Amino acid sequence: MILFACRIVAWGSLVCLAAIVGAAIYFAADIQAFGRLAQQGAALPIQWATVEPAQLYALWLSTLIYLTPGAIALWFLSVAFRRFVSGAWFDPASSIAFRRFALLLLLQTGLQPIHSAMSSVVLSMNHPPGQKILSITLGTNELKSIGLALIIWVIAELIRRGRSLEEENEAFV
Repeated sequence: MILFACRIVAWGSLVCLAAIVGAAIYFAADIQAFGRLAQQGAALPIQWATVEPAQLYALWLSTLIYLTPGAIALWFLSVAFRRFVSGAWFDPASSIAFRRFALLLLLQTGLQPIHSAMSSVVLSMNHPPGQKILSITLGTNELKSIGLALIIWVIAELIRRGRSLEEENEAFV
């Protein structure tokens, strides 16, 4: 059962990575669709009639920069779980992959307030003076992501220590 779950995580993370890349390419080609998506998701008083395509491309680029660490993190998550599927439970490569996943998750979490600030400034660039927006958000989702990254870092350390115990047991017998 656990190998099946590891396969699901390994392949699921690759599917999510492919979806992120595909969506980035699609929205670069159809920036108006990206604008409609941004309009639905933005909880800001943006005057959407004044937003120009250049601003949408700047928002798209900002979003791409924000999503890149998470996309790379998905790759490392897949690497770790593919190692588990092959039976390498205490493999140093799994520990390294988990650490990289945790660091990239922390990086993306740190980029979130920067992304929200850049998004609000870019989208309100054409507003009249005194109506431009700077919105910085940091909420419970970011705190949960930090907690998750720290837990994964501890798991990576346990894998590393488990490997040294495994080697010690092999040397003893």
